[in-house]
Amino acid sequence: MMTFTDSGFDTPIYFKSYNDNGFELNIGNYEGSLILSREEIINVANDIISYEDIKDKHIELIAEARPEIVIIGTGDKSHIPIDMINKFAQKSISIDFMDTNTACKTYNLLANENRKVVALIIK
Repeated sequence: MMTFTDSGFDTPIYFKSYNDNGFELNIGNYEGSLILSREEIINVANDIISYEDIKDKHIELIAEARPEIVIIGTGDKSHIPIDMINKFAQKSISIDFMDTNTACKTYNLLANENRKVVALIIK
């Protein structure tokens, strides 16, 4: 289990911990991968098991939230799929790929700074 510090967070949604069973957020527990903004759970993406499962429909869901930055947590290891970077670049959206642990922490920090962040986090 990976636990994150939550002292002083002033954002509607943030990660508290995650393990092989899913994620614990301050608003509840979720199994499967998540697409979320600082204001809402956009989608519980049970169809995303690895970064290779991210489809155009997921990219569109993310783009509809009009983020200034997108964080993709790709599981235990960081993967950087160039084709996906190009798809987000065509929509003028900044994207960063990292392992899930780092992605959860980064999301928490950006959300707490009131940044318009959307995260797709693969467990």
